[in-house]
Amino acid sequence: MIRPRRRSDGRKGEGWTSGIFGKDHAHESTVLEPSELFHSRAASVLTAGARGFLVRRLMKTERIQSLIETMKDTVKCAIELQAECNNSQTITQADVDLHHRLQLQLDAAILEFHDVFFTLSVCERMNIISTDREKLTRRLLRTNSVRAPLSAATQRSLQRKLSQGY
Repeated sequence: MIRPRRRSDGRKGEGWTSGIFGKDHAHESTVLEPSELFHSRAASVLTAGARGFLVRRLMKTERIQSLIETMKDTVKCAIELQAECNNSQTITQADVDLHHRLQLQLDAAILEFHDVFFTLSVCERMNIISTDREKLTRRLLRTNSVRAPLSAATQRSLQRKLSQGY
């Protein structure tokens, strides 16, 4: 039989759950057996591994890489614009407008990046990975199948070189 948990002051029945739920909910069903703890821990580790794989694979997709590249380029351009304005000591309305557009572009890229990782469901994130894999496969097939045919003169030249032992 599983005994109720005891607090450090010796009172029984008031475990960690009493602080969470406001009253005592620490009864036999909340205490896990060692085998249940092992399975729970194993499930947590497997889930963490799957989530980690999903994040790493999403980071490699063309969509995320282009967002990262956009953010880097936008920040670089904004910094260069700021340095140029500091050197010239004059700030025109066009510079202010450009800086504002750069800020909007950076905000949009950051929001899309955030949406992919925190707003989209796991199914939608897996669809992004699937789409990226399909694009990569199509691109590889296209580059392998569309080799330019060699002209007759080039083929004869290659045959000559092969027969001479080059």
